[in-house]
Amino acid sequence: MVRPSIPITEYFSLESPLATEYRRLLQNLKRMEAKGEMKAILMTSSVTGEGKSTISALLSITAARKGHRTILI
Repeated sequence: MVRPSIPITEYFSLESPLATEYRRLLQNLKRMEAKGEMKAILMTSSVTGEGKSTISALLSITAARKGHRTILI
């Protein structure tokens, strides 16, 4: 049976505790950017299945919602 696809934004409520933590992560990245010139962020890990794609997608959504120019490749 094929499940209907649901956009990731449906799972990511603006008022959820998870969204708050991603806003906090984004704020910390902005502080790091203020210390130097940061143009890109790379997500990596040594093991598959640790959530790189999920974290990247949710961080991108958070940045875009805050008005930052965002592209996820």
